[in-house]
Amino acid sequence: MLQVIMPGFAFAHEQTLIKGNVVQGGFGALVLKGTEITNKWGLMLGARGGWIINHTFSVGAGGYWLVSSIKTGKYSPMGKAMYMEMIYGGGEIQYINKSDKLLHFTIYTLLGVGFAGYNTFRSDYPDYASYHNEDSQLDGDAFFVVEPTIDFVLNIIQHFRTGLSAGYRFVRAYKYDTLKSRDLCGPSFCFSLQFGLF
Repeated sequence: MLQVIMPGFAFAHEQTLIKGNVVQGGFGALVLKGTEITNKWGLMLGARGGWIINHTFSVGAGGYWLVSSIKTGKYSPMGKAMYMEMIYGGGEIQYINKSDKLLHFTIYTLLGVGFAGYNTFRSDYPDYASYHNEDSQLDGDAFFVVEPTIDFVLNIIQHFRTGLSAGYRFVRAYKYDTLKSRDLCGPSFCFSLQFGLF
């Protein structure tokens, strides 16, 4: 009986989405992003990374934090200037075109969530005691974000690349004070340092 069953298993093949030999790799990147928020330009720091499949696709994640001071024109009850605060991140999928070429491009999209609002922290910097002042409070709302980006990549050495990219951030389901979703939408331009097995 076993002799009848076992040959059947020998000829059975596992079905997979990606067929043939799969070459795997991965990368991590530090990102400096200039972007428009509330019709003003600000600077964000971030990081992204992912699992690379066959030098052509990657699945990963990224996140960004607003580090520059963008005044809102509003003041706290104690008269302190209020500044924008923004952070967002999520999952990413990426298409990589001709990764082995000296100069090539990738297209990726971030889909995730974020938070934006007002604070008075930056007005007292570097007076960190202001973080504990009841007048120095962070308040805002969460949002959904989709950010498609095209990245032009230069291969420096085998495991190090740089990228210049342009994208656009679409924000939905956000409303705080006089701010709405459209106030957080805007273009972005990035410079990245990329490390990994490409």
